[in-house]
Amino acid sequence: MNLSMADVGKAYVVDSIRGRDKVQRQLANMGLIPGAKVQVLSSLQQNFIILLNQTRLGVSRELLDKVQVHPQESVQEETEIQQGGLIRENFT
Repeated sequence: MNLSMADVGKAYVVDSIRGRDKVQRQLANMGLIPGAKVQVLSSLQQNFIILLNQTRLGVSRELLDKVQVHPQESVQEETEIQQGGLIRENFT
């Protein structure tokens, strides 16, 4: 499925990037590469805010249509993404 069709708040993993070389490079420079974990935080008309590598990015629907994703399986990893990508540890 395209990332533009993803549910808000759910964690996904990037499968592949479609499109011309220029578009693929642009998305790769943002960090949207196969294997990357991403979450859609909000969508407003044709623009989206996504969480990727602890960074919020504003991206157009046109670009997100090029990103193929699948839902993330692990509940633990999904929780880490929802917490902003921060891993909390107990130090005693």
